[in-house]
Amino acid sequence: ILPKEALGQRYFSMNYPSASEGANYIAIMVTEPQTKVFIRRNGADLVTNGVTLNPGDVYQYLSLQDLTGTEVVIDSLGASCKSFAVFTGSSNSVINTPQCVGNSLDPLYQQAYPIESWGTTFGFIPLTGGNSSSAGNYVRVVAAEDGTEVRINRVSVGTINSGGFYETPEPLTEAGLISTSKPVTVAQYTITQNCSNLGTGDPDMV
Repeated sequence: ILPKEALGQRYFSMNYPSASEGANYIAIMVTEPQTKVFIRRNGADLVTNGVTLNPGDVYQYLSLQDLTGTEVVIDSLGASCKSFAVFTGSSNSVINTPQCVGNSLDPLYQQAYPIESWGTTFGFIPLTGGNSSSAGNYVRVVAAEDGTEVRINRVSVGTINSGGFYETPEPLTEAGLISTSKPVTVAQYTITQNCSNLGTGDPDMV
């Protein structure tokens, strides 16, 4: 849990497609009275006139669509000096591979980092367990600025715009370097138990 001093005014959601029983979500909490924020997708407000919250309130936006890249930003006119916290994920996701279709589900839940703490260089280490060989992890990269180039092990894999994201076509199984031309946020996803080669474990987002 990030302390108040580490909170910011602009975030981008990190999620994953939900199974039929679940939904994507964005949860918002504030630290000061009458804090107004906007939830935007591709420049359009998802909640008319934004959301105004007080300390102790929790606002949760739910969607059957993948919310990855959705922007959550402070009202610059009425709350320009206020900050807030954002949590994102999915209430129930299955994460398969192109070679395997599993059926174990789990919720995904992480606190989002404000763009002030984003970076351009990330070391990737696939999660594993015991002596088992992992099927690897998917990686998603979300951009805050247009024209953000994404490189994996110094090889360009694509360019994304603000609110856009790059996802590896297959899980990465080897440690490597993720680098970008502009600041981004990055998440890695564990595979459903049936396909992970680990014996136990369920989908997760880190």
